[in-house]
Amino acid sequence: MGITIHYRGTIKDINDAVTLEKQLMALARSVGIDARIWWSQSEKQPGRVVRGALFNVAPNVEIASFLVSPEGWLLPSVSIEDSENDTIKEPPWVAVKTQFGPVEAHVAVVEILRALKDNFFPDLEVHDEGEYWETRRISRLLSRMNQLKMAMDKLMEALEPHVSEIVDDSDTDDDYDEDAQIQRLILLAKHAQSQLRRPSSDCFLPDPRLQAQ
Repeated sequence: MGITIHYRGTIKDINDAVTLEKQLMALARSVGIDARIWWSQSEKQPGRVVRGALFNVAPNVEIASFLVSPEGWLLPSVSIEDSENDTIKEPPWVAVKTQFGPVEAHVAVVEILRALKDNFFPDLEVHDEGEYWETRRISRLLSRMNQLKMAMDKLMEALEPHVSEIVDDSDTDDDYDEDAQIQRLILLAKHAQSQLRRPSSDCFLPDPRLQAQ
């Protein structure tokens, strides 16, 4: 339960998977976001390679998977082995829950997806429970997050008499600098469009609303 971004799509040219991976990692490094490269292959079919990048955009936000299957599909990290074994028969949905992180993290993931659609995944489908993908209105995203938070708070109030102790497992790292993290997320959203570009000249036209910013 919680605001989640769902997405799926197929890369236009599987040969661009390496470029995409490098550009994603360069983007993460440029703004100081935690990310790592993934590369693995099937033991039975060595030619079936899963590769890409995994982004840990902020505390309390699920890992954003930008992995590409041998078919060129975006792939959730939980489906790596299934993809290697060729048991997935259609493009799967990838999900990133952002409910419990900063709103800027949600915006950053959506802006990355927008850049991917413009440059690598022309058929990208996105279902954004926060409605930022469709509206680009942060006020609407905040409203959706607050609505769900109130519903969850009511649920916790109803459950409280029936549990002896509610454990707070939130991030309590004393070294965590929230302001610095927010600035990194703002830069991540801002630079996604300019840094995630296909090298060839036939890139898809970017969203004009991004160019106007």
